[in-house]
Amino acid sequence: MTDLSKGRRSPDRPQPTDDDSLRLTGSAPPLGMGAKGPLHGVAMRRCEIANHPQFFSAEKQIAVVLLDVQTANPRMARLLASYRKWLVTHACFALSMRGRFAPGDIGLTPGRLHEVLRPHVKVNRNTLSLYMSELAAYGFLNWLDDREDARLHPATTTELAETGMQLWCRGHLRCLDLLDGGNRDEVAGEDTDILFRAQSRMLELILNDHEWLNPPPSMAHFLSSDVGGLLLHYLISKLTTLEAPEGRIRLEPISIAALAERFLISVSNVKRMIHKAELDGLLGWEHPRRRGCLWVTSDFVRDHFRRQAVKFEMVDRALRETVAADAGR
Repeated sequence: MTDLSKGRRSPDRPQPTDDDSLRLTGSAPPLGMGAKGPLHGVAMRRCEIANHPQFFSAEKQIAVVLLDVQTANPRMARLLASYRKWLVTHACFALSMRGRFAPGDIGLTPGRLHEVLRPHVKVNRNTLSLYMSELAAYGFLNWLDDREDARLHPATTTELAETGMQLWCRGHLRCLDLLDGGNRDEVAGEDTDILFRAQSRMLELILNDHEWLNPPPSMAHFLSSDVGGLLLHYLISKLTTLEAPEGRIRLEPISIAALAERFLISVSNVKRMIHKAELDGLLGWEHPRRRGCLWVTSDFVRDHFRRQAVKFEMVDRALRETVAADAGR
């Protein structure tokens, strides 16, 4: 099982306890209480989430949240739009939080990042180091070259990155609350101590979930693109019904040019992204030459909802485990 706690430490630094092997430690409200009371809501599995009658509304809600992030900060949104960058970005953040919460932990370094991701993502250490440099150039990371472990090139997240991650986490908590009337966001949304430790636990769960690490063919092609995930959310945001005469769900008229303008990419890039889905009969237009209303198949939407349900299950489970861990201290 992936363990974010493993990392080189200075001999003079305190070692973490056995209980620290899977979760972060840090200050938290006592006895499992969040800043505003105990956690309510139902622990749901992915099947229950995907088939919940309110999940369509929840999916449209989270789509709007993520698209708003893209509008406000396109660079930040792209860090979570492709499958690979999603994992790397969340791993960067989680390791940075370990350096903050776990006594003696070195936190985020290129080597540590490579160690965590190597079993799951085909990428080398130099590529990860370059990616971290890109994050630093965009203001999401700061290098900590003045520390005793400067030779390891440690880094930490910035306020900009933490604000973005808080928006991401809270958006998902609110959607879960929409399903069962829970109070996840009320309890943990403004408590970044709980929120960011739960994000770290979510990553550990995700990295050990076979279904998440192996997206279905209908999703995989989109998720290999830097904006593919955003495009999927955009399509979901345009759904007004799940009724599918002849297996097709009709959307409003959407042109290739409009998609290119919306996501700041070329028309040819959009065409390449959707071409395979068209060939597979997963989406298309009602008239030749991509004219008229866009349609997607019910299977396409079902695959997207199932994948999102896996993520929501991990977010919910991570929060519950984090709060439970606090209750047992």
